[in-house]
Amino acid sequence: MSRFRRSPASWWQRLAAAGAVLAAVAWPAAAGASQFTPRPLPSRPGDTYVNIAVSQTRVWVFANARAKAPGSIVELNKATGRQIATLRERQPGQATWVVAAYRNHPWTTIVPADGIPALAEVSATGAFTHRVNLAYELIPVIPIRPITGAATLAGSHMWAVTGSPDGKPTGLVQVSAGSGARTGSLPWPQALHSFFPVGMAVSGGQIWMTDGGCKVARVTTSSGQGRIFRLPSRDCRVDSVPAQISVSGGHVWVEAHDTLLANDGSVAELNASNGHLVRIISGHKPGWDLPSFVVAGPDLWVTSQTGGLHGNGSVSEISTSTGVLLHVFSGHLDHPFAIAASGSDVWVLNVHSVTKL
Repeated sequence: MSRFRRSPASWWQRLAAAGAVLAAVAWPAAAGASQFTPRPLPSRPGDTYVNIAVSQTRVWVFANARAKAPGSIVELNKATGRQIATLRERQPGQATWVVAAYRNHPWTTIVPADGIPALAEVSATGAFTHRVNLAYELIPVIPIRPITGAATLAGSHMWAVTGSPDGKPTGLVQVSAGSGARTGSLPWPQALHSFFPVGMAVSGGQIWMTDGGCKVARVTTSSGQGRIFRLPSRDCRVDSVPAQISVSGGHVWVEAHDTLLANDGSVAELNASNGHLVRIISGHKPGWDLPSFVVAGPDLWVTSQTGGLHGNGSVSEISTSTGVLLHVFSGHLDHPFAIAASGSDVWVLNVHSVTKL
């Protein structure tokens, strides 16, 4: 999942800043090796790689569209790390708040020329297809954007929050990630009439969403019923977007605290059956900086943009069953800000590289 990086400037200043970014893949020479061999990725002046998705066979690194210039997606072979292709947008519009990939089908959020945010598949020619219009919100810095994170991949399907012309949520739609066909929908639950999601995750028959603050919502797909749970007020201040959320089995992890101050990020674990708070997990000395996280196998993996060796960032591996910190990876990371997984493979997107853990 992606986090807009913020060091030393704000996340929007970093995304808007001009300049070339040379991206590379940091690939281990052997299992457990400490040396990494960089593999360059194509770069154009102004390109900034901002998000990553991993499918069964591919790794996709996404660059946002720039002013009057299309964005791009670099496709890598997951087994070898070799570049397969670079997809260029036909028209500017890619805004990678949400990215996902199923097999050879990458998906991304876009704000096209008509100004209506959408979720769309990116074809081999760089065209946006199977568009799903999203709920959106107006903010001072960015005139219009999707409700950040209000879409996710669950198995072979995408789920997204749709909206009315004024951007308010009106329902949930399910789309085949392989064909783009709409395979299901739910009306927006009345119980969530004041809830504006900025993060989403799906597990089994439950859709979980966070508003980036004190509220977490659950929608049961079989009944369409919704319910809101609240975090303790001391643990629900989130000043950055998107708000992270991940679900696995009977557990839900949601970003609980992260402000403009460095190293104060934490993650809340909830019981998926009743929404009760199980524990608050914080990084070491004393927390994480702009944490992004994902569940892979039995572990929760959390990035921090600062800390670690020489202050260049770290990734913490945490047991999902106990909440115990198992390992902290650092030394080959450069302010990591996005993380993705497929099966047991975990990939981290740094400022200038992609690292496979």
